[in-house]
Amino acid sequence: TIRKAPGSMAAILREPLKLGSWEVDATKVLVSSKHSVVFRDLKPVVEGHVVATTSKAVNRLADLSAEQLKDLFSLVREAQAIQKKALGAEAFNLNIKDGPAVNPPVDQVLVSIVPRKKGDLEADVVFQLIHKWSPAGEDNIPD
Repeated sequence: TIRKAPGSMAAILREPLKLGSWEVDATKVLVSSKHSVVFRDLKPVVEGHVVATTSKAVNRLADLSAEQLKDLFSLVREAQAIQKKALGAEAFNLNIKDGPAVNPPVDQVLVSIVPRKKGDLEADVVFQLIHKWSPAGEDNIPD
């Protein structure tokens, strides 16, 4: 399900979005808002794994304005609601890549939203997969 909020980046987009050096087609936008966007189908680590980020490259949470921070996490909650309804997710792992010391695939705050169901994967496996995640990586979903 793709919801494009009126006046949002996705609703007015004519060109691919940038995520670091990667161009991301507008069809990969799950939902967007004034300051943030959630991408889907960027080499998910499990079915339904989506990634939220800011519409302008900011690589530290501490550098976001209060409005940008509120906007980002409001969109994270909206993405969770969409994935819960679409996939029957019972819980979520959220992983925040915040700054260069965590080796993010791009110099930008990234919030991985990973839908979970009881017994699907051990927590350690999910964290390993998220740690290695890159939008340009090979298929990440384990066999």
